[in-house]
Amino acid sequence: MITMKINNHKFEADLRRLANKVQGPGRAQILKAGGVAIASSATRAFRDAGLRPAPWPPVKPATLKAKKKGRTTVLVDTGALMRSIRVNQPVGDRVEIVTDRFYATFHQFGTARMPARPFIPATGGENNGEANLTPAAEASVRRAMEAQTRAVLGSP
Repeated sequence: MITMKINNHKFEADLRRLANKVQGPGRAQILKAGGVAIASSATRAFRDAGLRPAPWPPVKPATLKAKKKGRTTVLVDTGALMRSIRVNQPVGDRVEIVTDRFYATFHQFGTARMPARPFIPATGGENNGEANLTPAAEASVRRAMEAQTRAVLGSP
């Protein structure tokens, strides 16, 4: 499991101000909208290199040879990891983007034998540490939460 805490105090404060405009179920909807934006960026990063926090190194020839015939896409063989990314229901001021694939951490941060190929739109965060969303992810989260706040409050 990957655990990261987003470390941008101004961004966090801005999002908290948005969420604080609403209490109850509406607040959870606003937080979840932000989580969905991050999960969506992570899922799309498998196919769109522009959404990744860092470029992915090419696959080694031996790995390509071992892949199933005709499959050459980096980090996508069956698509199980890509399809497994989801958002849990918010609790308090926290929203979790999760996957049940144990190897997600290996791909996000790399190992001694495998380079990192990060798909979650954040930098840092190793060993349950603090991370920073990419600027594109921050903008996406902000737009999603602002739109959901307007929807919950019934304003255009």
